[in-house]
Amino acid sequence: MVFKMNEISDYFNEQLDIAKGELQAIQDKIHADSLDIEFIEKACNEISSSKDDTNDIFFFANNENVFENKEIKKLKKQKEERLQSKAKLEHELAEKKACCERLKHLFEISLKMSEKADNCGKLSIREADRQRIAMDIHDTVIQNLTALILKNEFVIKIMSNDFQRAQLELKNINELLKSNINELRDIVFNIRPMSIDDLGFETAFQNLMGKLADRTQMFVEYDYRAGDLSDIDSVILINILRMIQELCNNAIKHSKGTYIYAQIEMHGENIEVIVEDDGIGFDYKEISQKQDKNFGLSMIHERITLLDGNFEVCNRESEGTKCTITVPVKRGNDSCGKYL
Repeated sequence: MVFKMNEISDYFNEQLDIAKGELQAIQDKIHADSLDIEFIEKACNEISSSKDDTNDIFFFANNENVFENKEIKKLKKQKEERLQSKAKLEHELAEKKACCERLKHLFEISLKMSEKADNCGKLSIREADRQRIAMDIHDTVIQNLTALILKNEFVIKIMSNDFQRAQLELKNINELLKSNINELRDIVFNIRPMSIDDLGFETAFQNLMGKLADRTQMFVEYDYRAGDLSDIDSVILINILRMIQELCNNAIKHSKGTYIYAQIEMHGENIEVIVEDDGIGFDYKEISQKQDKNFGLSMIHERITLLDGNFEVCNRESEGTKCTITVPVKRGNDSCGKYL
């Protein structure tokens, strides 16, 4: 079983709280025994001071009273039991204090490791996003601009001899320029979906699904049921959009299906995202063990971990794949700045 570092730190913190409770319980018992001992000693003194002076004739040479009051004997026995109990509890107290110190030390270490793991996760996602942006620019804009340079040189050569052909090529160049502008807009949208800030999360989700529908032959359907999320940290919402985009891209590239459906819904304090297709499916457990071979799913896993969420993949025989993402959220931007 694989544990997240934050789960380990939470475990040690929980055990430390339990140990502190047990420590307090032992201290309370020691205090109770001390009060009992004090009460017994006081009772013995009162009994001794109130005895009849005629009992003094019944002494041995060693000054031991043969007829020592039975009540005093009983109280002394109780006192001895309390002293033994107190000594045992003081030993347990020392051990429990040492246990608390060990748990506190382990909690502090695990907390530092958890913070380090979170920072590494954040850095890996940022680096992955930079790599993705670089690939997008290289595979689209740069190649198109290179093609424009070649076309422009060709127009210069033929302009004096074949003006009509040159005009036609200029129109093609104009179309390529428009295409490049659209590509750059898509890249900017992927960097920061500005419509979240300007128009809201629902519109950003609709825009994303519309862009995906425009570039695939698959039938794309989506449904938004989460209501107004304007008081939730926009960083969380952006990461949810990125995960939806990645899952839809995987379906377009690898599912061999004809249909994609995405849904966003609010359940209590959780945002639930469902992305499903009617393709051939995949073995998520096998892919998870080879994350380097599926960059997109690896990044989804990183984001889910940082958001303290949950990711489930259900493969339905002959019916495709259903992916469910659950992300806990807080209203009022309480968690602003925590993620990425």
